[in-house]
Amino acid sequence: MSTLKVGAIRGVSATSDAITIANDGTADANLTSIAGAQLSNRNLLMNGEMLVAQRSTSAVTNSTAGNNLKYETIDRWGYWANAASVFSIQQVDDSPVGFSKSLKFTSAGARSIVAGDYYMVGQGLEGGDIQHLNWGTANAKDCVLSFHVKSSLTGTFTGYLHGDDTFKPTYVFTYTILQANTWEKKDITITAPGTGQSGDFGSAGSVSKGLEVGFNLGVGTTYATTTINAWTEGFFKIGTTTSVDVVATNGATWQVTGVQFEVNDSGKPTDYEHRTFGQELALCRRYYYKSFPYSVTPARNLGNTDSIFFPVVSGYNGAIHLDISMRTAPTCTFFNPSADNGSNSSSGAGANNRSTDNGIFIEWGNVAGNSYCQLVAEADL
Repeated sequence: MSTLKVGAIRGVSATSDAITIANDGTADANLTSIAGAQLSNRNLLMNGEMLVAQRSTSAVTNSTAGNNLKYETIDRWGYWANAASVFSIQQVDDSPVGFSKSLKFTSAGARSIVAGDYYMVGQGLEGGDIQHLNWGTANAKDCVLSFHVKSSLTGTFTGYLHGDDTFKPTYVFTYTILQANTWEKKDITITAPGTGQSGDFGSAGSVSKGLEVGFNLGVGTTYATTTINAWTEGFFKIGTTTSVDVVATNGATWQVTGVQFEVNDSGKPTDYEHRTFGQELALCRRYYYKSFPYSVTPARNLGNTDSIFFPVVSGYNGAIHLDISMRTAPTCTFFNPSADNGSNSSSGAGANNRSTDNGIFIEWGNVAGNSYCQLVAEADL
């Protein structure tokens, strides 16, 4: 094996060094990109290491979710399901080296797969956040999806990407789990969609879903495809008929963490871009906000401590304003912290919610006296 000893590396026509090598074996490099991508904020997905779970960290049994992703546990990671009580989903501490949390999916029975079945976990991305990919144009950029996965089952599994044109175009990819109950890292090259998919991935400034990235855990023939690793106009295609259906095995588990989706023309992913818990929480609050302490699952009658206080003077309406910037005007749910009833507040004052994407303004009905409330605001994709 030979060793090349140099002090610097410079381009043929360059006037300065691209890499300067010190005598101690370290080097300074003038980098403009990593594999064609930016140096920071490479990961287009949020909460990819499953750190934030504002709604609940406990296992939640799925309900039917057929109109959009349903979010019940880990922030920004929802599920689809055409039937209820087929699986549970939760945040767990089990993870590969370098991570602390993962999403765990557990089959609740041995589902006999029928044609219309679909069970998957995924995340929606705003159209305005992916326009630099130039997808649907002649300048479209390839991407790499990487993740750590573990399952009690082995074999060939599938995942998917959907555009915004009624769940198409679709890109179905495969990955193989070689050893049961062992963390394995997978790298998937996503070939950029060209001009044939023009206008199918949102637009500049759009806050609507422009892309969905997810994993198939069970699929029937209606939503299966034979086309893999290529874009197709098939509606809501999420897997293949030969891929592993986790829901078909009673008690089977599937876990994932460290999910990263990045612009990358090398076919090799960069190291996972870790963000702090505070950074991930701030990103997630664009889609889900709760006034409850982080570790508290929203519910009624939890007491006035740590709740929102507001006075109401007789003859006047009270008001509170929360400076929370969300994806769009959120849907707000109010909780009475003092009793287990349907009142919006402890005093019984009703809330007139006038939320916008740049804050939550709540005007309260004319009920005199001090009052307390809790709320949840949702604007997820």
